[in-house]
Amino acid sequence: MQPPPHVVNAISYSGKDEKLLSYGHFGWLKKNRKTSVDTRYLGQYLLCIFMLCACSPVNNLQKPPVIKTAVNHHHIGKFVWHDLLTNNIVEAKRFYGGLFGWRFRTEKDKAGNALIINRGKVIGNIRADIENTRGENNAIWLSSLSVPDIDEAVEIVRSHGGEVFADSAILSDRGRVAIVSDSQGAALMLLRASGGDPVDSKPLLGEWLWMELWTRDLAKAREFYQALVAYQIDKKLKDIDNDYQQFKTKGIVRAGMLQLPLNTVKPNWLPYVRVDNVRQAVTKAQQLGGRIIIEPDVQFEQGNIAVIADPTGGVLAIQELRNR
Repeated sequence: MQPPPHVVNAISYSGKDEKLLSYGHFGWLKKNRKTSVDTRYLGQYLLCIFMLCACSPVNNLQKPPVIKTAVNHHHIGKFVWHDLLTNNIVEAKRFYGGLFGWRFRTEKDKAGNALIINRGKVIGNIRADIENTRGENNAIWLSSLSVPDIDEAVEIVRSHGGEVFADSAILSDRGRVAIVSDSQGAALMLLRASGGDPVDSKPLLGEWLWMELWTRDLAKAREFYQALVAYQIDKKLKDIDNDYQQFKTKGIVRAGMLQLPLNTVKPNWLPYVRVDNVRQAVTKAQQLGGRIIIEPDVQFEQGNIAVIADPTGGVLAIQELRNR
């Protein structure tokens, strides 16, 4: 299998040093059509999970703040939280614990919802699809985007062709949230976090490294996200195909965007996790029952990127940072 299409990553450490991490080429999509994502029931699925979170007693679901100590400072346009929505929490915990060394703090509820802990830091949630809305092995990573005002953001989504699956609500100590999709169907959670957002810092091993939007119409996506969080667009990257673009806020790179050439690949946000050795991680993922969607290839940035799916269907990218 060829390397990931158009993979370009950039990240800001402490909001200062912008570093180009990696890039690839997109020809693989024309040969690999099994990368499509089933979104027929996505809206119902996300709505179901959201209602469980919003309506259940506080003691039944963990909804911690995104940072341990309140700073009351928000980084608009930054993805600050990640939830895995799956119908097999036990299997997901086994996979990610074995692959990244993540630990989990499980609630004493029937669903078994759990916090994800990396090196002592809470970085996300695993939540149960109790109603099995999406069927077997169709888990999804849902990432939370920091916005200045939830109600205004929801109206912007509606007015710019997006869909609102779950309107504004308060999730315990997490903050105000809404679950939406953009004008081309890529799902995300909008969040105004209580206590503020995590500070910009160099990601440790096992932490979230990058976010990338895979979409069909770049101009339409630009319009949507510029309206939503006032993203600035950076297309001036040396040796990179013109289709790849970066989203910035206040000069800090927050995410990337690439154009999908095939209808079989659905628009989506792809999260990246930092690993020490991508090839060893790929081997380990396979041993743990995961599936390799895009393999690393030495012809592209020394083969430091791969895209994988966990045994329950959740898809994410892994990347090794070399000489950084």
